[in-house]
Amino acid sequence: MPEVPKRTAVGPDHSASPIVIAPYAAEHRDAFERLNRDWLTAYDLLEPADEAELQDPGCAFLEAGGDIFVALSHRDVVGTAATRPWDAATLEIAKLAVAPHLHGRGIGRQLVRACLARAHARGTSRVVLISNSRLVAARKLYESLGFVADAVPPRLAAKYATADVFMSKTLGGRAEITFVEAPPDPADYARLRASVGWDARPADAAAAGLPAALYSVCAYRDGELVACGRVVGDGALYFYIQDIIVVPAHQQQGLGHAIMTRIERYLETHAPANAFIGLMAAAGAAPFYRRYGYDERPADRPGMFKIRK
Repeated sequence: MPEVPKRTAVGPDHSASPIVIAPYAAEHRDAFERLNRDWLTAYDLLEPADEAELQDPGCAFLEAGGDIFVALSHRDVVGTAATRPWDAATLEIAKLAVAPHLHGRGIGRQLVRACLARAHARGTSRVVLISNSRLVAARKLYESLGFVADAVPPRLAAKYATADVFMSKTLGGRAEITFVEAPPDPADYARLRASVGWDARPADAAAAGLPAALYSVCAYRDGELVACGRVVGDGALYFYIQDIIVVPAHQQQGLGHAIMTRIERYLETHAPANAFIGLMAAAGAAPFYRRYGYDERPADRPGMFKIRK
């Protein structure tokens, strides 16, 4: 999802409101244009080919046999995504946009999932999209949903001069696990913690703290976060492994090992000699961490902690 510089929100406060993904209606046209024009302009990516799609999305997508989805909060449009068929087997996703003050809520992921669900329903075997290399967060989102990069097709290169990223996803068959070395969305992180019975963390703290990790790795199954792990610390003297979580339905399948293997690989290249690497193990998890060389603290040097009220 494009990262537009944040601005002060105007109108209702949507930060704690439920998000509903709904079909596009004519009354959403102005918001569709505004949200997409804002991020395209902010990144200097607005092209003549975009204008027709922004001014008449119904013609550009619906009349072409595609769909448009909007994310609604308080009946206000806070996100958009559109699809259109290339041929009987291929569907394109386009015009993904989310209001800047709601980035990090997982809205872009919900919109792409709605597009993928529609592709499955149509019997589509391949979904494609174009992007730009400056949209780093968007690319990480697409990768987490199983999209892979490929050469930009001539038909798109001729239409969009700024399109230097082309990605595709093949549908059908067994869903694969995709690993992405990036922080999880706060909403996904909250769901992951809840799945294993861990306490909820404040949403604003998660939004600020997750991107501050030294290293993060997430595992996604068909776009759904199913495991994660993080490393926090000062990056030189102390490193702490946090939030090694695997949803119950995917435990005992090697995901915890895959997460720890990637964390150990990071530590091998970033933690200097004699650096302290610590973690707090859940009940019964000590044998798992011993496999990677971790030991309990001795009785004469017990670990201690405090949670600020």
